[in-house]
Amino acid sequence: MKENWNNKSFLRNFFLYYKVSRAVFALSLLLIFISISYMQKDITFHNSFSILTLFIYTAVAILSLFYQKENPFDFILDIIFISALIKSDIFYWDYVSILYLFPIFFSTLFIDRTYTILFPLGSLIIYGANLNLTGNYSFQEIALKLFLNGVAFFSIYFAGKAFEIKLKKQSNYILKLEEEKKKSDVFKRLYHISADLAHELKNPLASIKAAVELLSEQKKPNEKLLNLLKKETGRLANIINDFLMLSRPLDMQKSEISVIEMILSIIDTIKVIHPNKKVKLEIDTKNDIRLVVPYKSFFSAISNIIKNSFEWAQKAVTIKISENDNTVSIVIKDDGPGIKESNTEKIFEPFYTAKKSGSGLGLTIAKRVAIELGGNLSAINNSEGGAIFIFKIPKNQEIKR
Repeated sequence: MKENWNNKSFLRNFFLYYKVSRAVFALSLLLIFISISYMQKDITFHNSFSILTLFIYTAVAILSLFYQKENPFDFILDIIFISALIKSDIFYWDYVSILYLFPIFFSTLFIDRTYTILFPLGSLIIYGANLNLTGNYSFQEIALKLFLNGVAFFSIYFAGKAFEIKLKKQSNYILKLEEEKKKSDVFKRLYHISADLAHELKNPLASIKAAVELLSEQKKPNEKLLNLLKKETGRLANIINDFLMLSRPLDMQKSEISVIEMILSIIDTIKVIHPNKKVKLEIDTKNDIRLVVPYKSFFSAISNIIKNSFEWAQKAVTIKISENDNTVSIVIKDDGPGIKESNTEKIFEPFYTAKKSGSGLGLTIAKRVAIELGGNLSAINNSEGGAIFIFKIPKNQEIKR
């Protein structure tokens, strides 16, 4: 059983459909053959053996419905009984041999073992042995039939393998989308909460600021206390501003921007604060990427990511801009200490920060902007050291000329 992805309910149902179809087919074939035998009044030992073979196959197929866990014996039994049907000569063997394709195909989907290659190989060997035992075919005829059926058996085997890989990717992709949707829902709830909280804090903050200004007008103010109050009120003001940006809807007014020019302006500003750190800009496109976006929000999101990378970088930050038919990507790498594996998602939560200063809302705002624009922001560790932030936005934001 494929432990990492095959435990999904839709795939379990898929295998159940296979079992049910097998049981219905076997039962129907048994009833048809019994009816034909009685109508023709031809109940010979040969026919009795054929009926017994079908009866056993039907019984096993029905009993297997009550055993939920998949295992190789399901498909081995199918191959054995199909071979028995051919050996009993119930119907013309050319038609019955088609049934081999079903256990071969489904074994590749539900059995996570390299030995599944034995199913087409074993089926072909048993099939060839049955042909030889009939004594009705020459060596050349047997070789030709084995070749044609071998092509069919191995073609369906490799088709099943290809389908299994595609189904696995599809399943993992759907799971990833579901996880992203849950995260997006959590962020949206936080945005509404933050809006109420920010407005509740804004008024008392204004009062504190006014009191500080009055104290500063006194003849002998306490300079140390005043500086502390000013510093703390300034910090609270920054938190409130970030909180409001996080909570309020994105700017309704959009404008056309050049992504490259915007990032260059952000770099120029941040390099003033971090003059000793180098920055490398890589542009993996010949086009001047132009988008129609809410400029203030988009600028804030990208500048927050770049600023964060500069603060953690030891010596340098690398920014790469690229595009494909559907997406514009901005990848920011630093050579800092990286991110703890347990914190790769926590870093986007409000107020989470590993720095001594800062509101802990910069990356949260960037994540929110990415989601609102139909894209995403993710973070991973660089194998060479440091962290990598990947900001993606769909090309439907792009100006069409």
